[in-house]
Amino acid sequence: MVEPVEIREGLARILVPPSDWKKGPNSADVEVFYNPTMELNRDISVSLLDVIKPRRVLDGLAASGIRGIRFSLETSAREVHINDRDPKAYALIKKNIELNRADAVAHNEDFNVLARSMGFDYVDVDPFGTPVPFLESAIMSLSRRGVLAITATDTAVLCGAYPKVCRRRYMANPVHNRCMHEAGLRILIGYAVRIAATHDIGLRPILSYSADHYFRAYLKVEKGATKADRALQSIGTISFDGFSLKEGAEHGPMWLGLLFDMETLNSMEVEEHFGTKKRMEKLLALWKSEADMPTCFHESPEIASKLGMSVPTMERILEGLREMGYRAERTHFSPTAFKTDASIKDIFRVFGHK
Repeated sequence: MVEPVEIREGLARILVPPSDWKKGPNSADVEVFYNPTMELNRDISVSLLDVIKPRRVLDGLAASGIRGIRFSLETSAREVHINDRDPKAYALIKKNIELNRADAVAHNEDFNVLARSMGFDYVDVDPFGTPVPFLESAIMSLSRRGVLAITATDTAVLCGAYPKVCRRRYMANPVHNRCMHEAGLRILIGYAVRIAATHDIGLRPILSYSADHYFRAYLKVEKGATKADRALQSIGTISFDGFSLKEGAEHGPMWLGLLFDMETLNSMEVEEHFGTKKRMEKLLALWKSEADMPTCFHESPEIASKLGMSVPTMERILEGLREMGYRAERTHFSPTAFKTDASIKDIFRVFGHK
């Protein structure tokens, strides 16, 4: 392996292979994968761990080990396990643990073997591509009230660009319209919930979002057949009738419940040493405002184009809907979109359509 270079993130110093890193998913062909775009993902996970306070943590597909080392340095986790089956990654993880004097254990094992051999309170599944091959083992390894964190970078599949692949991989029909990012996230969650239910385990999202080139979901374990049945009650399908969303078998199955837990959001803190501090603060505010809003959203440019009108400001749209007695909020899924419980007819009225 070529001589690594040192980078800093959070409170950690990390050795990574030198590379021309770029914004986005990057390439899986590098010797040991590291993506600076995912710093936001890691900052959020550090903040969340300080809320849920797990004892035993697994960073199961760790590459350089940066996430697990940050867990050791920046959270109250008492036992951090950092794993990668690639021998080069494992060697780098050990160097990075030593460099940071981190209280963590390095493993060089297949994720599914390691996860099924130990119990954890928090398991992080952050693969290159889909998390599907690792979900069942991760779920089975979690303690009662444990938390599963999953990242999916196969967003083109989940957003409907490759519907056959989505049906094979997630057993769901995807959406390919304005709501595709939210629907893709909900398909991911729905798949995990259905897998967990086969083992009499319920999963409940406490924080789920779309950012950059990936989807991310944190799912809390609630063990027992009754909890699994309750989780399955939030699995369903949707269809579109013009601009209106309705329940019906066309897209899905997917998670139709809440994506956020307000108590969790209110407990999260954005630390000064987070490299994505400003962006994370903005996201937290958006998540809190949209946490209990309806499924799917409206794109203001799409509606304006349909009506042959100019696009109103977001402030005008939100204020107009609220003055009519409806709920209306921005959404993190798109800067030009809003969520509301208003009818499409009244939405058109706010845009100036008679």
